[in-house]
Amino acid sequence: MKKFFFIIILIVNFETLKAESINDFQIAGISIGDSALDFFSEDDLKSKRFMYKNKKYASVAKLIDNGPYEGVSVEFEANDKKLIIKAINGKILYDNKNFNDCYKSENQIVRELKIIFKDNALYNNFGITVHPGDKTGKSSGSHHQFDMKDGSGFVMVECMNWADETGFTDNLKVSIITDEFNNFLIETYK
Repeated sequence: MKKFFFIIILIVNFETLKAESINDFQIAGISIGDSALDFFSEDDLKSKRFMYKNKKYASVAKLIDNGPYEGVSVEFEANDKKLIIKAINGKILYDNKNFNDCYKSENQIVRELKIIFKDNALYNNFGITVHPGDKTGKSSGSHHQFDMKDGSGFVMVECMNWADETGFTDNLKVSIITDEFNNFLIETYK
């Protein structure tokens, strides 16, 4: 039922939205350029994580129970006192659920995003590939990306089917990522 609700919410929200920049797009009410201070408690922020060897960016996440997502995370520069958000991720977890439902939801989201970004983004479908972060090579997922023509960043939709050995939960993820943060990731993984 939650997945059906998720699709209905997305369709209703997408019908009136035409995005020209990633700043026009929200996940769980959060936009690029907002401050993490406005959405996360002090306790949440104390639990920030550094996911990369280079500690320039930090991440904070929390479970949520309102809206279509079950969890949300943001990334920001660790030394930024205002904690301006550079990347946002909304997730629906597929723990012990039918993973094919993930692909069904993903396809519906991608169809709606194609309408939203029709004139303002370039769409790429990278198919299903092995996730480079899993050393066993058993985790795979799909990857759809909408690169904004204004150079502000991109929106990504993916379904990840994680191998049991990773300890990660299978999930559908919608992400908004600035070019600035993406350039950091490119440098990090060289």
